Amino acid sequence: MKKQLTIIIVLLFSLSPWPNVSAQETVIENPVTDEVVVANTESSQDGNNAKEEEIIEATPLAASAGKDKNGVVGRNIVFDASGSTGPTDEKLIYTWDFGDGEQFVGIDASHIYAEPGTYKARITVTDGEKVSKDTLLVSIAKDVVLLITDNSVSKDDLKKLKDYAQRHGTLLVSVKPTNENDPNYALSRNIAEQLVTSEEDLAQANLIITWTGKNIGLNALSEVGRIFTSSNGDVATSSASFSQKAIVRIDDKTAGSALARLAQSTFNIITPQYVLLTTTPALEIILANPSADTLTSSLQSNNIDYQIIGRHSQRVLDTISPFNFFSYGINYLINQGVSPDTLFLLLILPIVATIIAFGRQIVGVKAFGIYVPSIIALTFVVTQLKYGLVLFLLLLVVATVSRLLVRYLRILYMPRMAIVLTIVSLSIFIMFIAASYLGRSSIVTISIFPILVMIILTEKFVEAQIEQGNRTAIVLTIETLVLAIISYGIVTWGVFETFIMAYPEAVLLTLVLNFVFGRFTGLRLFEYIRFRKLFKKPSA
Repeated sequence: MKKQLTIIIVLLFSLSPWPNVSAQETVIENPVTDEVVVANTESSQDGNNAKEEEIIEATPLAASAGKDKNGVVGRNIVFDASGSTGPTDEKLIYTWDFGDGEQFVGIDASHIYAEPGTYKARITVTDGEKVSKDTLLVSIAKDVVLLITDNSVSKDDLKKLKDYAQRHGTLLVSVKPTNENDPNYALSRNIAEQLVTSEEDLAQANLIITWTGKNIGLNALSEVGRIFTSSNGDVATSSASFSQKAIVRIDDKTAGSALARLAQSTFNIITPQYVLLTTTPALEIILANPSADTLTSSLQSNNIDYQIIGRHSQRVLDTISPFNFFSYGINYLINQGVSPDTLFLLLILPIVATIIAFGRQIVGVKAFGIYVPSIIALTFVVTQLKYGLVLFLLLLVVATVSRLLVRYLRILYMPRMAIVLTIVSLSIFIMFIAASYLGRSSIVTISIFPILVMIILTEKFVEAQIEQGNRTAIVLTIETLVLAIISYGIVTWGVFETFIMAYPEAVLLTLVLNFVFGRFTGLRLFEYIRFRKLFKKPSA
């Protein structure tokens, strides 16, 4: 009986509709309804693969050249066609036509336009059979000015300004808040976000004008500085660094102390070349000649009031006192058109001289006196160290070779030196030709001042060769260069530069230091090294 019952149960189980769960099936249990669902994995994968194939086949070939661009003559314009689409299993070829007769093959490209104008750039994308094209407009001008405005500036006034700027070869790019009804802090944030997203335009402009109600423009720039700092750690690391830009704040009224303090705060955050506060009549003058270097002289010649905010003005906003009278004087001179760079060179000259006096009196470095290394240090500040050293080494070699050749003429000293200096002058002429041919504009733009200083050093070197021999001349030249390079490193240190412009009264401390050096009568450091054997105790 039991055997028959067992056979019946086995037959019933074999006839029941049990789900056949194989390697190709997945059992999914619903924890809410306790429902069991069996999914066929193999068939699902086949379905997905079919869908993927459909998606690949359905992806259209579409070229995307990106947004319209603004630029300046002689500067790189970056093009990017990464927004283009096409079949992923086909090799796409990207060809750029920049609109000026030049072409390039590649998804990314950069190009320099030689003439101002509006160019239609085209990207052509092909997979070998199909072709897709897209275009964008590239506006190239001699200068780009970025204008930050709001609803306080009418559309007609803005159009007139753009037309006026265009007639003078200046491209005026305006940035306005997208929602004019937002509160001021939101407007500033909105403008800042636009500036960050249009970082390329921000990088192209050497001049930024804020013409807004209240202080929306300056607040927006401060916000940009904070955004760049939080993302990069330093505003200067962004491609849109403000260090070579000038900020102009336009207001219908003369700048007061409150606006000056706000402008100083903005300056401290983004550290531009300077912030200039002026009135609306200055707009056309600025757009006609948007150069940060000549802006103040242009405003002066047209009798337009302005105020410059920079490192020099950080303490001038307070009441004048014996501790900041120097700052007041520097602020006055800068606002009268004197270059801040000129004043900086004047301020650091006593410091450089003090460093060299320390090297002579305390360390024992002789060099070529105090005047020559001091002026050479200032020359390195003007030319940058690498170009100053190249110029110095070139003149030194030419002067040495010339002296060796000229001595066979058997003529008196002064005419001989005149011939040497003539050859040195011609070598500089040849150097300029070579630099121009090789595109080294930084060398070509070196002014006559550093060249004359280097010639003075060359003359000193030749004199030392004649009077004291080659070895002494070389040692004195090396010591002079070392002192000049050390001085250059100190005075071009960013912290030091900011400190001197903010606290120029510190220069007066050099008087005290030089008095102390002058009273020093002990052995110099090099003398301790030179006579170190004499200081050793005799052995017992």
